[in-house]
Amino acid sequence: MLPKFRHVTLDATGTLFRPRNCVASVYMDHFLAIMPPLIRPVSEDAVSIKAFGQAFKTHLAASPNFGMDGQSETAKPWWGRVIFDTFPADMQTHMKAHPEPATQLIDALYTYYACGDAWEVYPDVRPALDALHAENVSIGVISNFDNRLHSILRDLDLDSRVDFVLTSWDHRVMKPDPSIFHEAARRLHCRPADLLHVGDDVRNDYVGAVAAGCSASLLDRGSQACNTSTRVEHTVTSLLDILAKI
Repeated sequence: MLPKFRHVTLDATGTLFRPRNCVASVYMDHFLAIMPPLIRPVSEDAVSIKAFGQAFKTHLAASPNFGMDGQSETAKPWWGRVIFDTFPADMQTHMKAHPEPATQLIDALYTYYACGDAWEVYPDVRPALDALHAENVSIGVISNFDNRLHSILRDLDLDSRVDFVLTSWDHRVMKPDPSIFHEAARRLHCRPADLLHVGDDVRNDYVGAVAAGCSASLLDRGSQACNTSTRVEHTVTSLLDILAKI
């Protein structure tokens, strides 16, 4: 018989919500709205999601946890570097030539992604959270995210549906470090073995939780993150599937 869990933690991005619009398109729209016109017009696909992904990975490797080093109160400087490197060379040159609107561009994008309007909640999320609460299951959120996650969850009306939110920025350590899962168990007043973690990233959510002594289910929404050679024993395709585990 499968164990029954009374304590559940969930990842955020890719599990609870996703960007409402293509990140590359949002970056381009903000650039065109804020920066002075370029001498030569750029194509609509000048900014790519591939470039964003590469910039994100590069800066995360160079300065982990969104630049958390104790010297900045927010992750904005780190994101400013990611935003700049997402744009192609000619647009970067334009930003260097116009530093004031370039700063406004970075501020606008950082603020945009701090609001619920930038994000879309998956349709299974609210029904699943409400069903878990109806069964008196304790729910936490564990996410590799900066300090904006709290305002995002408020805007999306998700904060009232969970018992706590634990970001890597707040904890100063990112998943898959075991300590972030252990901190979640401490807040839920349970042993790690009594905690079920659900997320869409194999390394950070599934492998990380199991290594910390928790149980885990990999949420497969058909994303690239779930295409892996890692052996995964427990997979769900909807958060509603975890109701069978409580």
